Amino acid sequence: LNRDDDYVRRAQRRLDRHNSGELVNVYKTNARIIELCDKAIEVNSSNAGAYYVKGRALMNLDKYPEAIEEFINSLTIEDDIKVWIAIANSNTLNGDYEDAIGIYDKILERDENSFDAVKGKALTYYASGDFAKANEEFKNASSMGTLDSTSKEIWDECLENI
Repeated sequence: LNRDDDYVRRAQRRLDRHNSGELVNVYKTNARIIELCDKAIEVNSSNAGAYYVKGRALMNLDKYPEAIEEFINSLTIEDDIKVWIAIANSNTLNGDYEDAIGIYDKILERDENSFDAVKGKALTYYASGDFAKANEEFKNASSMGTLDSTSKEIWDECLENI
C-alpha cells in the first residue's frame, strides 16, 4: 500500500480541478494540496511527484521562491524536464528573467524540440520587454506546434511593439 502515492494522486486531482476552474477558493484549495503533499513526503521523502505538485500549488499562491525549492527537491530525486520547465516558469513569474532564459536554454540543449521551453522563452522575453526576441521565439514555437490563444494574443502585442 503506497499511501504517499495516494496523497499525491489526491493532491493532483485537486490541482487539476483548480486549474479547470471547478474550485473557487484558490487559497484554501492550494493549502490543502500542500498539506496532502506534505503528508506524502512524511510517508516517503523520496516521492519526487509530491515535491513537484507542492511546488505547483505554491506557484498558484504566488510563492515562487518556495515553489522553486520544492522543484529542486523533486529534481534531486528524479531529473525531469517538466520540473525544469516549472522552475523556469517560476523564475519568469518572479521577474528573474535572466535565470529563466538560462534554464530554458539548458532545457533546449537537452531537447531542442521542447515546445514548452521555446514558448516559455518567448513569454519570458515578452515579460522582460524584449519584443523582438519574443517574436523570434514565438515564430520558433509556432513552427513546432500550435500556440494557445493567450500566447497568440501576446505574440500579436509583440508585433505591435516592434
